[in-house]
Amino acid sequence: MKYLVMFTLLALGSMLQSALPGITMFGGARVPVLMSISLYYTLSRESRDMLICAFAAGFLHDALSMIPLGYTSLGLVAAGMIIQKYRELIFGQQWFTQIFLGASVGALLTVLLYILLMSTGVLFIGFWAMLQKAISAAIIGAITLPLACLFLEWFERQLGVLDPVEEF
Repeated sequence: MKYLVMFTLLALGSMLQSALPGITMFGGARVPVLMSISLYYTLSRESRDMLICAFAAGFLHDALSMIPLGYTSLGLVAAGMIIQKYRELIFGQQWFTQIFLGASVGALLTVLLYILLMSTGVLFIGFWAMLQKAISAAIIGAITLPLACLFLEWFERQLGVLDPVEEF
């Protein structure tokens, strides 16, 4: 049941991410719905579920954009493994932690994608444009992840995947 819910959330998240327009004020940066779902599973589930979600979210993100398959998965899996390693030391259900992780993973994932795309010759972008995109991704990620965690936890409680008193 939990994998059915995960893949349903990823499918809905990919539709939402593709339907939402880029935010012009932030240089056309898109709302990172799939990244937020992946980070929610990183904070609330064991490593196996995190890896499945990160690979699937990265694959869907790359399939919806012009990015070669696997680039986003690499970044999400790396971020997930680092966060999982130190998960016992952080408070995943706290808003501050979610804001910090949304901002840092959003910015670092953007920089990683641009570096990978530039190294393969798919894209060339200047340093300042990449910095602007990374800052924009950090701001949007800091807003999106706490809201996504709140909604996803509520949704899983309604479906019975999480116990009513269980906190992630």
